[in-house]
Amino acid sequence: MLKIDLNGLISTVAASTAAIVAIVSGLLFSRLLSLSSEKNGILRRLNELKADIDLRREQFLEISDWLLWDDAKDFINEHAYEIIMKHI
Repeated sequence: MLKIDLNGLISTVAASTAAIVAIVSGLLFSRLLSLSSEKNGILRRLNELKADIDLRREQFLEISDWLLWDDAKDFINEHAYEIIMKHI
């Protein structure tokens, strides 16, 4: 009767499977690092944009106050004589 030694075949299949698992794991890990880096970049940019929005909001409020005051001064300068003459 013919006996076939399967130990070599089994060890080859196990080694090949381990190599495939290692390759796939390496690719997945590389993709995970890439996504993590991309996420960190997006979060950093989001924080920059939030800070920029806060700065712009503050500038808007300052400009709005200045424009209101400037409009009030212009109105007073243009109509001061009329206002004073009506109350005399």
